[in-house]
Amino acid sequence: RRFPVRVRVIGGAAGGVEALPAGDACEPEEEGCRRYGYGDAVTFRARWDRDAARFEGWEGACSGAEAACTLRIEGPRELQARFSAHPRVLRVLREGSGGALGALVVEAGTSCGVDCWTFDHGVTATVQAASTDEARPLGWTGCDATPGHRGYRCDVHLEGDRSVRVAFVRRRTLDVVVAGVGAVGVAGGTPSATVCESTSSAGVRCPVRVDEGAELRLTAVPRVPRWYFDAWSSGPCLRGPRSCVTRVFADAETRATFRELF
Repeated sequence: RRFPVRVRVIGGAAGGVEALPAGDACEPEEEGCRRYGYGDAVTFRARWDRDAARFEGWEGACSGAEAACTLRIEGPRELQARFSAHPRVLRVLREGSGGALGALVVEAGTSCGVDCWTFDHGVTATVQAASTDEARPLGWTGCDATPGHRGYRCDVHLEGDRSVRVAFVRRRTLDVVVAGVGAVGVAGGTPSATVCESTSSAGVRCPVRVDEGAELRLTAVPRVPRWYFDAWSSGPCLRGPRSCVTRVFADAETRATFRELF
């Protein structure tokens, strides 16, 4: 008399089961089912790609985590081999003046520390670099693809452990103060062109966000008759010409003074 032995693979992550002897096909034919005679000794051996998966162990008629399991067939049997995908590590290395201040958003993945995530072998991991009040992303290196807006997204296919790099630039605030009636144009900040304008003698203050170290051009512009630009009275343009080119490496204030003719 012959009995069916059903083998099921759970997880299926680059794994399978080999039976020796192979036995006969079940009738009707059924995937994972073989027939053996009473008293047959059958060895089932788990096989898997050790770079891609790991064997978790047997369930059912077999037990334990050894790769091989031998059964003596005395009736119908069922057993399961459980596999799981080998975790792959993705590390993100931060660079730039704002490296520690930017934000990273990871789709799925399991944290394995600071800027470190694990994923199943063979998946494509996605990491997004996001702006904060203090820094904005400049771009990635080491990605398989950087689709989306300005390359802030990084896609990495994980056939092994990987690392990628992302650069952030620190954001600074330049307070532009217009004393009197007049305006200051700022080129190179956020937005890329800003006009800070005062329409009264009380003046006005305009905070402008700039990338640390970025080149800025500040131009003092009289707006109405009888008011003229007198001088830059503080900040990086101090005592400079009406149109000043400078770079900002820390939060700062610059003041343009306009005076009225009497």
